[in-house]
Amino acid sequence: MFFRKKWALVLSGGGAKGFAHIGVLKFIDESGLKPDMIAGTSVGAIIGGFYACGMSGAEIEKFILEDFEFKNFFDMKTLHLPDISIAKAFVIGESLKNLFFRPGVDSGVKLHNIIKKLTENKKFGEEMIPFACNSVDLVTHSHIIHREGTIADAIRASMSVPGFFHPFRMNGMLLVDGGIHDNMPVCIPRRSGIKNVIAVNLNSNEPEKIEKFETGMDVIVESLFINSRISEKTKENTPTIEILANDGRTNTDMKDPAVSIEFGYKKAKEMSEQIFNVTTPAIKNIFRKKTV
Repeated sequence: MFFRKKWALVLSGGGAKGFAHIGVLKFIDESGLKPDMIAGTSVGAIIGGFYACGMSGAEIEKFILEDFEFKNFFDMKTLHLPDISIAKAFVIGESLKNLFFRPGVDSGVKLHNIIKKLTENKKFGEEMIPFACNSVDLVTHSHIIHREGTIADAIRASMSVPGFFHPFRMNGMLLVDGGIHDNMPVCIPRRSGIKNVIAVNLNSNEPEKIEKFETGMDVIVESLFINSRISEKTKENTPTIEILANDGRTNTDMKDPAVSIEFGYKKAKEMSEQIFNVTTPAIKNIFRKKTV
């Protein structure tokens, strides 16, 4: 009898680059693998939460490619452009006014309702794969790890990019995007006793190109999450394997999600040998190599 290695999957934040997470999940499904835990922040919390609650990588892809339409997920009623990016929305009329007179450009209500539907409004403990995500409390300046309550509420908190989404009120806290503190929360499974961690990093470890910063939104988003990027790496927050899945798009570019999905799939496939070494017993890897 061979004992399966215990391992966790961590999905980083990165806005629209998060479509690449779906490609990684498709590779994991096709390989017959199943993590013992999923953790994520921001867009990684959204996609990781869907997967943990029972959606396959292919089902998430189908939803994004066939059912995702910008206007149905955000409540900026004044916008009627057929092809609108978040960056454009940020500087147009009502959206700009919302930034100064409301807690954010978008209430997050529409997206929250969709998340409730796709997670079947499950509570922690009811998901198919143990799940956790993180956020930051503006009141106490604390890093919050969500393991209790309704999964959709935890995801809504984790994805609350300051300035864009309203902060999420929960249990006396005012919660914003977890990526401000830790954009790739490897610490979550490690603190749960899982040693082997595969993390999907949507952000480059290299300096950004200066041409990337075209709008105020680009500057704000990069500034918000820079602390998470430059924080000193420790053993607790360094993954066993890091899949770099930054396809070069900005955090706000939602065009052509299929391109990012395929990019994530290819990046995972390129690292298949390392992934199998971390997730399966050595004897299985020997058999796998002989049959490939």
